[in-house]
Amino acid sequence: MTGIMVSTFQALGVVLLAMLPGALYVWAFERQAGGWGLSLSDRLLRFIGTSAVFQALGAPITYALYGTYVHSGRLGRGAALPWWLWALVVAYVVVPTACGHIVGHGTRRRRSWALKITGPSPAPRAWDHLFGREGLTGWIRLRMKDGGWIVGAYAQ
Repeated sequence: MTGIMVSTFQALGVVLLAMLPGALYVWAFERQAGGWGLSLSDRLLRFIGTSAVFQALGAPITYALYGTYVHSGRLGRGAALPWWLWALVVAYVVVPTACGHIVGHGTRRRRSWALKITGPSPAPRAWDHLFGREGLTGWIRLRMKDGGWIVGAYAQ
């Protein structure tokens, strides 16, 4: 059986590299639109989801590069890489960061195109603020499906 054995350290590197676009997007987005992550698990899910979108969009390029440089053995032999490949590495960082910045800016300004990406009621909502921190108190107003309202005080 021929193939490349991947060590645990290499696998960790691949996972981190695969999550990088989502992390860059979310960080740039939150810099513009405000903090959306109430916890590490919330942010981690956003990193993974956004990274999946960027990885799916870049899959044809990744596949072609893998075949040309890894599977062919050129990279393993230490062959020189073309200059444009380094520009592609920079784009791997710049594109998600720029997308996050642009969508975050549009969300903050309530642009219709950005709300198609984030939804009509993007977080953080007052609800997230009240239940996301210990010791906060406040009034809760809930709109029911029938159009009626329920109002009450909340305290821990």
